[in-house]
Amino acid sequence: MEGLKRKILERIKQKGLTGDIFIERDKKTELTVNDGTLEKIVNADSFGAGIRVFKNGKMGFSFFTTADEKEAIKMVDAAETSALIEGYENYVLPENTVSAGVKVFDVDLSLLAFEKKKQTALTIEKEVKASGKNIKFARDTTYGDNIISAWYANTSGADYVFEKTYCFAYTSAVASNGKEDEVVEGMTGGCGFAEKDFSLMAQDAGKRAEAMLGGISVKSGNYKLILPPYTAVQFLQVLSGMFLASASRKGKSLLSKYTLGDKLGSKIVTLRDDALLDYKMGSYNFDGEGTKGENKALIENGVFKGLLYDVLNAGYMNTKSTGNCTRASYKAMPEPGTSNFYIPAGESKVEDMARKASGIFVNSLMGLHTVDQVSGNFSLGINGWLMKDGAVVHPVKTALISGNIKTLLESISCICDDLKFYANFGSPTLIVNDILVAGKE
Repeated sequence: MEGLKRKILERIKQKGLTGDIFIERDKKTELTVNDGTLEKIVNADSFGAGIRVFKNGKMGFSFFTTADEKEAIKMVDAAETSALIEGYENYVLPENTVSAGVKVFDVDLSLLAFEKKKQTALTIEKEVKASGKNIKFARDTTYGDNIISAWYANTSGADYVFEKTYCFAYTSAVASNGKEDEVVEGMTGGCGFAEKDFSLMAQDAGKRAEAMLGGISVKSGNYKLILPPYTAVQFLQVLSGMFLASASRKGKSLLSKYTLGDKLGSKIVTLRDDALLDYKMGSYNFDGEGTKGENKALIENGVFKGLLYDVLNAGYMNTKSTGNCTRASYKAMPEPGTSNFYIPAGESKVEDMARKASGIFVNSLMGLHTVDQVSGNFSLGINGWLMKDGAVVHPVKTALISGNIKTLLESISCICDDLKFYANFGSPTLIVNDILVAGKE
């Protein structure tokens, strides 16, 4: 790829322009099983590159899917022709810097045999079915992995190579008591294969599905919500969009009205975005435009500390990039995004919390796409279990919670020690006080 990068940069410079090249190769495997039978196989090896050029304060973009140097040079011309996107007058491409050395490549995963991948999917399905007497079946149990190699270079001297592995598995556990069915999703993933407990994920999904049978609503009122990690990260996924500088500067985020130092959560709440965690799915040495990844606090002890910036939005807002420029693929232009977005583990033992918990233990949230990113208001369906002094009173369904993201952050009264990541979002168990729940009257 070195020759390809050099030819493209030479062509950009010959035209008197600045620009960059992002090349990506992705080797993907995905296996889906149903009823003990391998039903679907995806084996893909994709290659592509995206070119950006900057001309008179405007940006042009093109991409290609062949390693042919002559074809690549033509795409520089195509990018110049499309240099119509305004707003880049003060855009400065990052210079070369020293790698942070984050570890995200698992050699064992890169060498994993196909038969082992197949057996992993079949075992997950088997474990789901064995997790309870009322488990009807496991639906679309899937194992997948990716081996990604990426090359980045620009006309300011930045030149990086990055390799990353990750694997994932998911399943749907279906429970039935003859009168009703309940479906619960299970998912796990990470950069390494050996570190993932696929059996635990399968058993947990099955047990939760079975435990949801016979659910009823609750009396309307204010309740404590107990959000386990797999539910808490759903809130974080919504919250992450509010911390993007691109949304904030355009008035499309709740945080548009906030300044650094404002209160934004209870005193125990800290929120971080960290690209430098070893073997996490959101980690990287350099972001999508060549800026070094960082570890930064967005909320610290309930105080608003910052946003997520790429170079473009940092320039607009008179600050520096936080290394949060992401690319969905070589076909996509870079834009602000998260790395590993998470709430750090707290000091409360999750076992102690579970022994005395009272409130609604939330299994899943429905309608997260309806959360208003500007006001922070939400109204979401939930299911789970009503708890009293650590014991389950009954499963809960057909209930609705409503409130505001800011109020929710301020109402977090307990953060446990069981931090878990799901893809690039992580959270420990959280307890949130006084959330309005609409159930039966």
